[in-house]
Amino acid sequence: MIVERFQSELKIVQQHFRGLGYFGVGCLKGPFDFLMLDYIRSILPRELLMGPAVPMCAFPLGLGSELQNESLTYIGGHCIHKSHVAWPRDNDSAFLPFIAQIDLRSLNDANCEAIQIFGSSIQGFDFRILTLDEIESPRTEEGEAISEFRLFGTKAIVIPSFSLTGLEDKLADLHLPDGRPVYGLENAITPLGLLVGHIPYIPAHALVSGVFEGLYVIACLPTICPNAGRPFEFVDVSRPMTEYEANSLVISIGEVQDDDSYGLIYVCRSYEGSAIVLRHVML
Repeated sequence: MIVERFQSELKIVQQHFRGLGYFGVGCLKGPFDFLMLDYIRSILPRELLMGPAVPMCAFPLGLGSELQNESLTYIGGHCIHKSHVAWPRDNDSAFLPFIAQIDLRSLNDANCEAIQIFGSSIQGFDFRILTLDEIESPRTEEGEAISEFRLFGTKAIVIPSFSLTGLEDKLADLHLPDGRPVYGLENAITPLGLLVGHIPYIPAHALVSGVFEGLYVIACLPTICPNAGRPFEFVDVSRPMTEYEANSLVISIGEVQDDDSYGLIYVCRSYEGSAIVLRHVML
């Protein structure tokens, strides 16, 4: 499915693969990450992908405003779809910055068409729900945003996700046949990205702390950290980006991030009712 979607990008990405000193599976952003996921899964021992598979919808991201935003999913930007609910504010009545809108229509139990997420680690996070009429309406409104740049979610790809339970030791020392190491293998089993689905990867410490007790996940919004020097980092960026370009497009969820720490927001639903809640965690 992934290779079929990115057939025209495959040869260029594969050429780049040959020059890599190591492989790493990170957050899914554009064709490069999706093709990397597909390749790593093709060399994984079959027993790592034998558990019950749960389909998740993963959104490849693009930069161009000319993109047809079929999914009505986007991150950043100041002009957003207007809702019947007022723009959320913090406890001091200041407007929260807009982070993202996620199309939830692939979920049978979402009881809503889309969700808009607002906030920061200092002000807190909040959301509002959009109806089908609102996401199909030309009515918009403008306000503060987490990023002046907008990343568009293009048509989602359905990717099977598997459980990590009991696999930690088996993932520790995997290398390619030529000896090159592979990192981030947990993201090859349960992919990380802008996702709609029931079991996106949840950090173990978050489970231990109990913040997900009584909840199940219906969507995941991660920090976006583009990589310089790679082709097709986004669907409409074929050339490798410079360090400056990549750094300018970082969209941090919560605290300022570093190379080893990433914030995520999980959109959750209660097992006991229809209430939607947000959970912010750090990887």
